Amino acid sequence: MLPIRCKIRVSPRWLGVFLLSLRGGLLGSGAAEAPAPLSLDYSIKVFDQEAGLEQYALASVATTADGQLWYCSFGMVGRFDGSQFTDLSAPTNSPLAGVRPRELFVDRSGRLWVGAASRIFCRETNGWRSFGAAEGVPNGVIRTFAEDAQGGLWAASVSNIVRRVGERFEPVRPPADLSEEVCFLAAEREGTVWWAGHLALSRWEQDRFVPVLGSAQTQTNRIMGLLAARAGGLWVAFEKDIKLRQGGSWTKVWPRPEGFGGDVVEMLEDARGNLWVGGWRSGLVVYSPVGVARRATTREGLANNSVSGLAEDREGNLWLSSNGGGLARLRPLVFRSYGQEAGLAQIANSVCEAAPGQMWVGTHGDGLARWENGRFSQPIWAETNFLAGLWVHGVLQDRAGDTWAGTYSPGLLRLHDGVWTRVPKEITGNRIILSLFEDREGRLPGSRRPVTSTFIASSRRRSQTCSSTPPPPRCG
Repeated sequence: MLPIRCKIRVSPRWLGVFLLSLRGGLLGSGAAEAPAPLSLDYSIKVFDQEAGLEQYALASVATTADGQLWYCSFGMVGRFDGSQFTDLSAPTNSPLAGVRPRELFVDRSGRLWVGAASRIFCRETNGWRSFGAAEGVPNGVIRTFAEDAQGGLWAASVSNIVRRVGERFEPVRPPADLSEEVCFLAAEREGTVWWAGHLALSRWEQDRFVPVLGSAQTQTNRIMGLLAARAGGLWVAFEKDIKLRQGGSWTKVWPRPEGFGGDVVEMLEDARGNLWVGGWRSGLVVYSPVGVARRATTREGLANNSVSGLAEDREGNLWLSSNGGGLARLRPLVFRSYGQEAGLAQIANSVCEAAPGQMWVGTHGDGLARWENGRFSQPIWAETNFLAGLWVHGVLQDRAGDTWAGTYSPGLLRLHDGVWTRVPKEITGNRIILSLFEDREGRLPGSRRPVTSTFIASSRRRSQTCSSTPPPPRCG
């Protein structure tokens, strides 16, 4: 038996809204100049002091394989188990008491590392381990980590870079353009370690950093962040755009939308392939795998536009820490709602797939509209204006490729080879057609003779069985 091609849905009674199932990432193709709100794809929940969070100004966030969420401010390290926040720095005998943490990092073995002022901490199975000056940790705040191909941990402040060798951290020869303002470390999937400042990008080769970009290339478009790409390569955030470097060339270049450029960013590539870019002042931009941008700021539900850290949990939720906005959880929506902002000005009475990525939408007063790429077309106008201003109660595209519309007054309409025709009332029995349904067999009920397409046209008085071939349509 052939599957049913279309299901008729009666919409809720609020104005101009219908729902489509949304799975597997953000929709669309091509970077948008004005990014749509991320709230169309994700629900946003903020956790603040009223929810039990000890600090509202946070510096970093991370998740571990056991499902725990970790966060730090500039004076404490905390943990969230899904129901309760715990300040791990509060006990006076805690090894984390009195530290000034800045950065959290989870290595490939699942260990959590904390970068602090002249200290590094590691969460091991038997508790916290501390590294200080005696173990080679340099002065200054540890701001960034990376892990090389051999599992070696790298850490950097703005003026020093160290690498763990055995039980100690050993200094490495710094890049020639080591910045006193910012520093970024990242290690590609195969283990190549990269360093960047605002004006330089360097790659570690054998025993030194080799310059790849210098001030001549970055003076008018400074570097603002680094991230290892999941599929290999390196994401580099510039003031004006986000670029993916693979095999020695830039394979993707996505502009930073107006209002979201210029500041230092945190980046994360999630399991769906979306790239999250959080600015320290401008809020959050998320790029789909093909570069479509979505935004999240205080207007979409964030408590603050300062994004200091990003993490993904094992359920696919995204977490961000904010310097002034606490924690925010962004959970993917199963359904997306489309209404007036997408061009739908009337109640949606019914929906039906027109083609992959396209939907027919029967409206309550604006006739038939087509949905594609997140937008609705203007109402369809037939040659005789059958569908202009009509109440379309049912819409169906049959297996032969014809489109049928059940309307309030003209009755049953058919789009065949680009031409709309009306099925006479003498055939349907009524000019008020409420719903349409294509049967599984493609056969007339009570007959074994196959037809190209058979469906039920339901009016207020009766249901009619109709065949689309041979033209004109027959109902009986």
